[in-house]
Amino acid sequence: MNRLALIILILFSNTLFSQGTDSGYKIGRTYKGDIVEYSFINKKGDTIKKLDSDKYYSTLNIEFKNFAVFGIKGKKGWTAIDINEKHLFEVYNKYSGEPSPDDLTENRIRIVGENGKIGYADDKGKIIIKPQFVFATHFSKGFAIVGSKCQKISNSHNNEADCQHVSIKCDQYGYIDKSGAIIKLGDYTFKEIKEKINWQKLEY
Repeated sequence: MNRLALIILILFSNTLFSQGTDSGYKIGRTYKGDIVEYSFINKKGDTIKKLDSDKYYSTLNIEFKNFAVFGIKGKKGWTAIDINEKHLFEVYNKYSGEPSPDDLTENRIRIVGENGKIGYADDKGKIIIKPQFVFATHFSKGFAIVGSKCQKISNSHNNEADCQHVSIKCDQYGYIDKSGAIIKLGDYTFKEIKEKINWQKLEY
């Protein structure tokens, strides 16, 4: 990650870790020059646990309940950790070529398995839907759009140093419920499924 992207991440970082409305934790930050030290703190501002600043390089301003999402040095992507720093799962990155971990939407967050496919976890950090989809959206009104028979399309730039974006096109689309059950999947377009379930894209 280049320095500009890291600065943007730090500027937009904020509270990220909590375990409920009445009690919980959040991410505290201490700035020492170019070094950011992270810790878990409670609502009173007391430090519960300091994190190894040599291990983590960034986190974003996403609200969660029982886990936090960090970029870990030497490891690609985003990792969800609990307060004991146990690695729970890899969090899906929403936009190819940009640092943008998925949001918790309707108590589901997209995760990525070792097979590179997409699944979902809940706000407790429990994997609800095992990674099995090449393409999958966030949930909207109880449903998420999924695709099969997909291929990745690279959108390259003239300068190799620029971000490389990848889009996915599928021959089949359908949708699932929040348990992961496939309600419909076949020779439909994304637009047809989107209109059928009135799926709404999130506004950021």
